[in-house]
Amino acid sequence: DRFESFRLAAAGRDSAVFQRLIGAIGQATGLRFDPDEGELLLRIRPAAWQATGWEVLARLTPRPLSARAWRVCNLPGGLNATLAAAMVQAAGVRAGDRVCDAMCGSGTLLIERLLAGPAASALALDLNAKALACCRDNLQAAGLSDRVTLAQADACQLDLPEASFDLVLCNPPWGDAVGAHRHNQTLYPALLAELARITAPGGRLALLSHEIKLLQRLLDDTPHWRIQHSTRVFHGGHYPRFYLLERSPVLRRH
Repeated sequence: DRFESFRLAAAGRDSAVFQRLIGAIGQATGLRFDPDEGELLLRIRPAAWQATGWEVLARLTPRPLSARAWRVCNLPGGLNATLAAAMVQAAGVRAGDRVCDAMCGSGTLLIERLLAGPAASALALDLNAKALACCRDNLQAAGLSDRVTLAQADACQLDLPEASFDLVLCNPPWGDAVGAHRHNQTLYPALLAELARITAPGGRLALLSHEIKLLQRLLDDTPHWRIQHSTRVFHGGHYPRFYLLERSPVLRRH
């Protein structure tokens, strides 16, 4: 893609100095200045590595890497597609996987998984009918409608057989944009137990949450899940933790 416009992100962007800089950039590049929607984003800030001077950071693509053509519907608390893609790669893309997105929302995790490679089956679940409709729209835009079954269901009480899935994806409520911290005290333990029931031994759970202390305490106490990997990430002003969990084939004894 070629840039057709540019914008600046800088403190004092409206000053005379920056106005002259904007004019010079426009003249040199032939790009139109669009202060709100400019495709070439130039961030100018004081240099972090020396006492004086400035540094310029440029986004190399007209749209953010998280932008997706398939995203025709969004919801509060929706997941950044770049982070979702990274979670999918960390969990592993295996053609034989039976995949479940247990709280699908707008479908970001499941869509990124299916775009990354084939799966034996794919199920999208959410208790919220509006979320399912949003997920359905995005699946259609991604050309994946015929590969996914959607169902309205409570992820803590699923009418599904044990060991039904090899990979479960989940972005549960963090208690800010969606849900409440006090409700998560009962939601999270019930969720982890039910997802353990429907995950085959040796299967994986890729989970993202900002309820780090609560989740770590639950994982320390449960015999059902083993932490394979965890890392803090940045998402929308927060620093949640990504967990890749493995379903324990044999219950641990304390």
